[in-house]
Amino acid sequence: NPLQANELWTEHVIAEVVGPMSLDVADMDDDGDPDVVVGEHNYAEPETARLLIFQNLDGSGKLWKGYVVHTGDEHHDGAITVDIDSDGDLDIISIGWSHPRVLLYENLAL
Repeated sequence: NPLQANELWTEHVIAEVVGPMSLDVADMDDDGDPDVVVGEHNYAEPETARLLIFQNLDGSGKLWKGYVVHTGDEHHDGAITVDIDSDGDLDIISIGWSHPRVLLYENLAL
């Protein structure tokens, strides 16, 4: 009896966000496990669109805590992580549709 596709995967909800538009996975807090970066799109209420980090608290992906990096800018499209300033921690770069800016969010936490 062959396995069904839904028997091979278990879905876990990390969080619920408004109009997720971008996603990256990286060790944002330098604790050895992957965290999740999500950029929201909220055209109806652009001032509420958020750039978020979901910290993997237990290392197994079952316990998460969300942090807001920035609110506003209509949406954060293509948010990616990179150590742009070569200081050993990951920063976030994001763009949006309703403005011409490339946005850098420098990680000052580590």
